[in-house]
Amino acid sequence: MKIARLMLAALATEFLTVVIIAIAVLSLFIFSAPPQLPAVDANAPRLGPYVTFLAGLVLCFLGTRRVVRRSGTAARRRGYLFVGMVCALDIALMLTVKVPIALFMVLSLLGRAAGGYLGANWRTGGEGS
Repeated sequence: MKIARLMLAALATEFLTVVIIAIAVLSLFIFSAPPQLPAVDANAPRLGPYVTFLAGLVLCFLGTRRVVRRSGTAARRRGYLFVGMVCALDIALMLTVKVPIALFMVLSLLGRAAGGYLGANWRTGGEGS
């Protein structure tokens, strides 16, 4: 898989993560018992780290499974390169939006790395470790 395709897949993964976070925050507003902004302000910071961790884990797992099609070391390297690109995009996005480096960022990156590792080794069966 060419680098351009890996980068396109990484961009799509990052975009889907942002969409999932936006849907989670929007659901806080919609499902609060009358819809009100204070419910979002109170609960979004607590929900954020969990949503980013789970979204990063699942999307990087699925993305890596898609990128890694064959077994072997070269396929796993492509998977690790994909996850590295996604993490780099995540860091660039957080620095652009000026999110403080805290639990939010650490959990997001850990989820992505874990999902990528699991996805790369799931498809390759863990061979050549």
